[in-house]
Amino acid sequence: MSTLDLDPRFTFDNFVVGAANRLAAAAARRVADAPGAAYNPLFLYSASGLGKTHLVMAIGAHARRVHPNLTVVYETLEHLLEGVMSAIQAGERDAFRNRLRHADLLLLDDVQFLAGRRGAQEELLRAWDLLTARGGQVVLASDRPPTEIDDLDQRLLTRFSGGLIADIGSPEYETRIVIARSKAEERGQTLAPGVAETLARVEFTNVRELQGALNRVLAVQELEGRTVTAEEVAHLLGVGVETRKADEFGAFLNDIAGAVGEVVSGVSAEQRLADAILRWEGEGFRTRRLELALDSPVSEIEADTLIDEFESDVERLRSIGARIRELDPEAPELERLEVLRNPDRLHDAEALLAAVEARTRSLPQPPTSPSFDELALPASLFAVRAARAVGEAPGTRYNPLYVHGPAGAGKSALLVALANEVRSQSPDTAIAYLTGREFADELMDAIQHNHVDGWRSRYRRARLLVLDDVDAIAGTERVQEELFHLFDDIVRAGGQLVFAAEVAPRALAGLEERLRTRMESGLVVELNEGAEEATGTEPETTGSARDVPAWVEPRVPVAGNDVPVAHAEPDLTDVLDEAPQSEPQLPVDDFFRSREKVLWQWPYVEDWLETEAG
Repeated sequence: MSTLDLDPRFTFDNFVVGAANRLAAAAARRVADAPGAAYNPLFLYSASGLGKTHLVMAIGAHARRVHPNLTVVYETLEHLLEGVMSAIQAGERDAFRNRLRHADLLLLDDVQFLAGRRGAQEELLRAWDLLTARGGQVVLASDRPPTEIDDLDQRLLTRFSGGLIADIGSPEYETRIVIARSKAEERGQTLAPGVAETLARVEFTNVRELQGALNRVLAVQELEGRTVTAEEVAHLLGVGVETRKADEFGAFLNDIAGAVGEVVSGVSAEQRLADAILRWEGEGFRTRRLELALDSPVSEIEADTLIDEFESDVERLRSIGARIRELDPEAPELERLEVLRNPDRLHDAEALLAAVEARTRSLPQPPTSPSFDELALPASLFAVRAARAVGEAPGTRYNPLYVHGPAGAGKSALLVALANEVRSQSPDTAIAYLTGREFADELMDAIQHNHVDGWRSRYRRARLLVLDDVDAIAGTERVQEELFHLFDDIVRAGGQLVFAAEVAPRALAGLEERLRTRMESGLVVELNEGAEEATGTEPETTGSARDVPAWVEPRVPVAGNDVPVAHAEPDLTDVLDEAPQSEPQLPVDDFFRSREKVLWQWPYVEDWLETEAG
């Protein structure tokens, strides 16, 4: 038997808060914001028709919205007992119990029907203890307080009384006016002046009766296409409405006007604080600051100052929440209600906003030129062809690409051309282009302002990270640590990394070994236009840039150290003799002088070593 669904009509937004239900509404909001953290259990009771079921369902709806992974179970006691009986008959009693025990938020309505049902009380006790042991929240609703439920197990009575018990009284005149107006607005209708006030003067025993009377008024307006006046209300309802004579009402207004100053001045500091606590609790804000002030003697001036400061902090919290929602409507920070609803944690809320701002800042972009077509470097250069291959399919080959060469060799222009190629091929790709110095400065700023998490999240969005002048981060500990983690995050996400420096990773003093090995794990290529042209060793290529061999300067393990193949000085005569005749062949001496060591027949070092061993 499945659990009951929540009624979507019952939310906190359409629950009218007044003096008679303020405490219950405030407690319900706090429980919905942080289930299991306060008022556990929350026991709500009232006569029929005063809104306890509305509040219980509002708790469930709000909790599901702010905590999407929360398991919320709503049951009436009668439905629960039917489920127990069905489970027993089907031999699924344990499965039914587990469904309750594994709830994060159990909402149980009509608890008064536990009276005299020992079996039901035992089932509830078992589920209760297991649920609360896991930190779960229990909310109960009844038409009477726990002490008035007949024949209630003392263990349950103790548990019911261990949290907060709040009653909901009949709404006073002003609240009845607001209820009548809000319900009419929900129906898309407008009440004539005085109609809501006239309805509110009728002594209804509960809100349902008030709503029924309002429905009759609205039905006349809908069906007859006219507006009901205040004078017609008594006739439509068939009841007598107590009204005041004009002179009595005028005298009453005069009395009020003459006493306003005396009433205002007569409100004590404690009463002002209490009113503020009720108001802001009802809106879901933590009021501990005001509660502490209420427990100590304060003057009226001090109370007013405290309230003004509190309300100023509340407004700032609201603006912070609105700004976070504007930056990222799905921001997980919006669920941090223990911060965004607590004026005493305004500093933490500011930090949340700073983190979101840091995370959602646009990534640093490359200059708009040059492109590969505008590049001054010869297109035949190996480094240029490798960069073109990366630009065509970033993240799938030569990852990372590491370009090194002396100042003025054109490394920066080549990296910009690569980034612009990716941008032209995939405009939606998240690209980050910056120098090592800029990378380090941004990190230091994030550390100083305590929003490193936002900084990290920002760069994790990148699917192409181009870091020029990596030399600048050599010798830094924290910057290299962050780059190390960022490297792995981007690669795991299928992104591409491109680096440039004046020297190869192995020659970069102060570079951590774990970063060096990662930078060398892709393609390390030297960009030195003059040297490459002078050697004349660039092989002719008829295929695309993607035909470029996938390795340069392969390294052979020698006595525990990696050294370039060229330094191993093998006898390559046989290797070159066996190369396909269609490929250009190089003299051995030219091979060692060349900056691009390419073996056409054996693209993998391991294959070549096996040949040599044989």
